[in-house]
Amino acid sequence: MDVNILQEAWSKQTVNRVIEPVPVIAARLEGEIAAAQRRIRGGIVLASIVLSLGWVIGIVGHVLGIKTLTPLGLAANVVQCLFFVAFLWRAIRSFQVVRREKEMTGGTLRESLNATRRTVEVQLQNARIAAWAIPVVIAVNAWLYLAKYFAGEFPGFGVIAATGFMALIGAAIGGAIWFRYRAHLAPLHEELVQQLRGFEVVE
Repeated sequence: MDVNILQEAWSKQTVNRVIEPVPVIAARLEGEIAAAQRRIRGGIVLASIVLSLGWVIGIVGHVLGIKTLTPLGLAANVVQCLFFVAFLWRAIRSFQVVRREKEMTGGTLRESLNATRRTVEVQLQNARIAAWAIPVVIAVNAWLYLAKYFAGEFPGFGVIAATGFMALIGAAIGGAIWFRYRAHLAPLHEELVQQLRGFEVVE
């Protein structure tokens, strides 16, 4: 978004107590928030499916006698469940914040810009959390695989394969988050802040 475009749009507004934003700019700001909602909603659905499948596979395997659910295995499932619950809690909290901000995009230009800025800040916070959470999850799971190996419940090659697979997935997810952070979120946040400063409406 260009400051000149916003300044031109601002000059076309009817000066009264409630200044309505130009439809084109409002749609662009609302589209950014709607996109954030879709990503968060998709993450919630995906995490819920993975969590459910993990428990279903474990229980079915135990019932059919394919794999006995030992105390160590159960503890590992509980730990992984806690990670998913933490993710879901953060995702649902973020979704609620974004939904609340979306309601502000139908107001004045100031309200729309600030709502978009706060939505971007929520996504930036999530990216920073992921920067340390992903390595922690990989490290904890690697330790659990080793514990299963020493308990005779997991083969040595399984430890290497499972840890390597998790590291690969974590690197892919982390890389995608980092790219979006650097290429889209951080520049967009800086633009929004500068535009708000230009209109002297920074909260």
